[in-house]
Amino acid sequence: MSRRRAGLGVGLGLSVALGLGSAGCTHEGEVELSDPFEHTRTLEADELHELLWPRAEERWRELGATQHAALRELVILLWHRAERGALRERERERAGALAELAGVRVESVALRVPGREQPIGLWVVYEEDTPRRGTGAYLIRRGEIEVGRVELLLETPHVFHDRHTGDIGLAVLLGQGGASPVRGLFVNTVHRHRLASGAKHKPPKGYGPADAAHSERHPISRVHGAIVRRHRVAVLQLHGFERNAASGDPEMIVSSGSETPSPGSRVLAKALAEAFPKDAVGNYGLDSDRLGGTTNVQGHLARESRRCFVHLELGDDLRDRLDDGADARARFVEAVRGWAQEIQRGGCR
Repeated sequence: MSRRRAGLGVGLGLSVALGLGSAGCTHEGEVELSDPFEHTRTLEADELHELLWPRAEERWRELGATQHAALRELVILLWHRAERGALRERERERAGALAELAGVRVESVALRVPGREQPIGLWVVYEEDTPRRGTGAYLIRRGEIEVGRVELLLETPHVFHDRHTGDIGLAVLLGQGGASPVRGLFVNTVHRHRLASGAKHKPPKGYGPADAAHSERHPISRVHGAIVRRHRVAVLQLHGFERNAASGDPEMIVSSGSETPSPGSRVLAKALAEAFPKDAVGNYGLDSDRLGGTTNVQGHLARESRRCFVHLELGDDLRDRLDDGADARARFVEAVRGWAQEIQRGGCR
């Protein structure tokens, strides 16, 4: 294993991780820089699920400024090199140092997919400490993907609260037979209502700090903001809701995250309606007046950078079908794939 050591003095840790430190003797307060990609771990989909969302104690804790910066730079580095699928030696060591500063683990994963001879290559950034603090997990797909000029970023910020959305997101990342337009998947790692005490509490008004979709200080928001500023991406965010059929709720609600539909949200609504002809699809701002994601932090950040953002709410019955049924899941994945191809041609905003 290639190793060197660099000092992490107070206030200088991030600079060292970015490659400004020098090799030399080890002193108190220093961290060993190593290659976290020397070995690739081979996993099945259920093992990846357990890696991201283990049964573990949760206590929300906010990251410090240096941890936030290190996490952002780590994910940006991986995204930047994703199409190439490999990091240079110095970049691998830098990634290891950034992960150390951010308090996360970064690994190279080969994911086995049924029906596909070759595994799918991923870089996975995740937290492994217990109790889980809510840093989030960041999956970057390595190598070529189905993409034109805009890559797709998929997000599931309420995995525990919005049942099955995490696994639905993984299914879209992996695609049909491994074919997918998704470059990255960002997911939350503690419940949206989790507190520092470990208790769960839904605020009577507003949102709690662990709510990734509504806190600007959440790690997912910070990383998301950096990606949309630096890369040409379209963002699709998956949510779940308890459908009230008696009140006329559709099974899906598609939104641009603002009060009026965008070309991208209209195209996705059409694709889903064709894929699920027996399920009503609402288009927020046209025929649906709730759950439009208008307070969503990632949506605001995407629009500030002139990036496409589409917010998709899935009813509880449909999420159960997507989780249990291969056919429904395949149709959903293909609808998202078709949407991604269409916005390459016609635009999204």
